[in-house]
Amino acid sequence: MKRKYIYAALLYAFTVAVTPAVAGQPQQEKIGRGVVAVKTDEGVFVSWRYLGTDSPSAGFNLYRDGEKLN
Repeated sequence: MKRKYIYAALLYAFTVAVTPAVAGQPQQEKIGRGVVAVKTDEGVFVSWRYLGTDSPSAGFNLYRDGEKLN
C-alpha cells in the first residue's frame, strides 16, 4: 500500500515538473518564406509570410523589372 502512494507521488511530481517545459514551447511548422500576389481592381496586393525567427522589425524590398517599388 505504501509503495502505491510513493508511485503516485512520483508520477504527480514528474507530471508537474515536465508539463511547463513542454507546454511553454510554441509549435512551429517547417515552412519557408512565401509570397502571395493577388490581382485586385486597384492593382496587385502583395504579401509575404514572416518566419518565427524573423525580427518583428524585419523589412522586405519589392522590385519590378529591377526597379525598387517601396
